[in-house]
Amino acid sequence: MKAFLILGLLLFAITVQGKVFERCELARTLKRSGMDGFRGLYCKMTSLKLFSVQRGLSVTHKALVHGSMKAFLILGLLLFAITVQGKVFERCELARTLKRSGMDGFRGVSLANWMCLAKWESGYNTRATNYNPGSRSTDYGIFQINSRYWCNDGKTPRAVNACGISCNALLQDDITQAIRCAKRVVSDPQGIRA
Repeated sequence: MKAFLILGLLLFAITVQGKVFERCELARTLKRSGMDGFRGLYCKMTSLKLFSVQRGLSVTHKALVHGSMKAFLILGLLLFAITVQGKVFERCELARTLKRSGMDGFRGVSLANWMCLAKWESGYNTRATNYNPGSRSTDYGIFQINSRYWCNDGKTPRAVNACGISCNALLQDDITQAIRCAKRVVSDPQGIRA
């Protein structure tokens, strides 16, 4: 019971703090804090000897050796809590991605407007969602694309699904589908107001 209480407090502290670490920043911080080799827990597969990254933050199957179960559980839950959040783009990284995808000036919408939309709607977070009780619809992803008109979440009554995709596709770290759907949104006669 004590272990669950401590774990809950740890996860609560992480949630309240809300810091999103870059991969290398987290590795350096953990190493400086003495986590490398703590109770025999370390990872072999990177030059920093902490963890290996594969499509987000995850520990590879052969990376952990000789660690106590408690340390492994805490580290695993910590990494899980970080992964659930989704990819949070850095401002310049998102700007480059959108520019490469032809969003700058697409249908008269400037790159600055796309960046402003992503910042204030999702905080650049690919897994952001927002439920709208009035229409019983949900906004999904980095651009907060609505399930009433543009995607199918299987829950929204009378959904149109004009982009022809599952709303889960808008929550991926790879924002190609979100960009394609956003282009479809601004191409509509009602555009971004729909």
